[in-house]
Amino acid sequence: MGMPDPSFRFRLERVRALRERSEDAAKEALAGAMHDHHRCEQELHTAAGRIAGARSAQLDAASRPMSATDLIARQAYLERTEQIG
Repeated sequence: MGMPDPSFRFRLERVRALRERSEDAAKEALAGAMHDHHRCEQELHTAAGRIAGARSAQLDAASRPMSATDLIARQAYLERTEQIG
């Protein structure tokens, strides 16, 4: 048995380094995607809360006497909230 071929080892070292960089990039992409997913979940929760609040306000308003203009304005607000949410 002789000494290992240094050029062969060098090529394997480059392959290993390339694989590590690729794995690191994949880990960073996954972390970014997880962060984005969490942020979207929070935004969805916030929007659902706004919609629920607007619906509740609409129901409360409908149980009290008010002008048609007020009812139309409240309905428009509810519809905008649902579109944004």
